[in-house]
Amino acid sequence: MQSLQIKLNRKSFTLWSLTLFVLVLAFMAFYPSMANDAMKELVNGKLDALPESILSVIGFESFPDFTNLNVYHGYIMQYMNFGLAIYAMTLGLNSYIKEEHDGTIEFLFAQPQTRLEMMLGKLRGNLILVTGIASVLVFSSIVSFVLYKPDSLSLMQAVSDNVAVLASFYVMGYIFLLIGMGISMLVPSNVSVTGIAMSVVFLPYFFGIMAQMVESLSVLKGLSILHAFMPSQILAGSPNVVAIVAWVCAGVGLFLYGLLKFQGRDIRV
Repeated sequence: MQSLQIKLNRKSFTLWSLTLFVLVLAFMAFYPSMANDAMKELVNGKLDALPESILSVIGFESFPDFTNLNVYHGYIMQYMNFGLAIYAMTLGLNSYIKEEHDGTIEFLFAQPQTRLEMMLGKLRGNLILVTGIASVLVFSSIVSFVLYKPDSLSLMQAVSDNVAVLASFYVMGYIFLLIGMGISMLVPSNVSVTGIAMSVVFLPYFFGIMAQMVESLSVLKGLSILHAFMPSQILAGSPNVVAIVAWVCAGVGLFLYGLLKFQGRDIRV
């Protein structure tokens, strides 16, 4: 089941990998220009006119120093996280919904395996795929460091400075995958996978934006997985550890609950 899951998703994996790889290198190619002192003065002059709440919405806790490779890379990667989240969420949702919707579930149930073995096999395959996508982001980041880092900064230092951000790709991807698979085993197969994926990824993100703009809504910050893994906060050494741990537990809990309910689910063939 593990190898079958990988084979079925090979084309989408390749497409997402190439897209994210190209996007990272393309956006990082602007770093040498952003590192220019004249450009820094221009950007800071524009940002100086914005209120702090608006800066927070676009990923700045304070005025960014785009001459710093780590700061610029972190800002770019917060948007690449959207791609990783959507991929992992969609992959998880399609684990069962797509099989029942396409009518291939009967073939899977005809194999000598239990429902538990089937879903655990899919989980292993999905974990490999998400690990691959996260590794593409890591690899493309390292390649961009090689190509665009300033001469005064060694490659080892650049990687070392960003190791926590690079590691966060894996954790965040696994959380969205587990949530997606958990939902897949609970909802009917006629739902919109794209609609659910976009809702889970973007609605909490918008709540996080509201929490940053409105002081009285600050309690909502923890609702956004993407805000919990904001590269700028990780680089500053102040990630929302409570929110991260809570989402890890929520992802694992939802998957286990879905797995439990799936054992008694009526299958539409």
